[in-house]
Amino acid sequence: MPSPEEGATLPDPHLASFRRDGFIVVPALFPAERIAQLLAHLKRDYPASVGAADLGDHLKVGSRRFITPIRFAAPFDCGDIAGHPLLTGLLDGILGANWVFEAFGVICSTPGAKAQHIHRDGGLLFPEVGIDKVLPATAVTVMIPLVDLDEISGGTMFWPGTQRLFQTDAEASDPAEGVAPVVPAGGLALWDFRVRHSGLPNRGDAARPLLYFTACRPFWIDHLNFVPGRNAKLLASREALDALDEGLRARFVRAEVAD
Repeated sequence: MPSPEEGATLPDPHLASFRRDGFIVVPALFPAERIAQLLAHLKRDYPASVGAADLGDHLKVGSRRFITPIRFAAPFDCGDIAGHPLLTGLLDGILGANWVFEAFGVICSTPGAKAQHIHRDGGLLFPEVGIDKVLPATAVTVMIPLVDLDEISGGTMFWPGTQRLFQTDAEASDPAEGVAPVVPAGGLALWDFRVRHSGLPNRGDAARPLLYFTACRPFWIDHLNFVPGRNAKLLASREALDALDEGLRARFVRAEVAD
């Protein structure tokens, strides 16, 4: 897939691919220098997020694998990433014009991390009747790798189309049916909260951090992946929010201001 140009409009086939498969990958979107800068800041300001210090607020999501929040504040006041026109165009097409951010932080696996269990992030509205298989997406995970995601560092394996299947936990257990795209640092991957996926083993000797956002329709809330009163979802500084243009600032309406 060719790299998109800055500000390029996302073509309809990308949306069609997302609706069919439940995920999409854009191999090169953000400048390498910007990603390297964010990685350096992460190692300096949040050493626990790369396994270099004891973790505080975090959620364990597998063997040597965790999610931890970071503040949307300098030097992570990354409106250039959150508001990139290609990303916002994609989210508009998937979630409707009024989508918001629900969470922001780091997902990391450290050396020796084993394969994650096959799972969905959540997103079912009416599990008791099975109607979710025909509904559009209500929540999306947005992933921006700060290092290359490959067979050494461990990317993510997806089972295409499983956002439309709700049968048994074993329905997508065959690795031969999974797809594990290589996503270079500065690329973008996003997936429907309902699609089945699994983080792959980290076979390297370095941590594999990535930035993530949860974006969702305005009526949806993540009640599965956080412990109330314990795990922060979306922290931001007032200064960083005030610096955003009005349209992007509205996407952060759920932010907890923590200066």
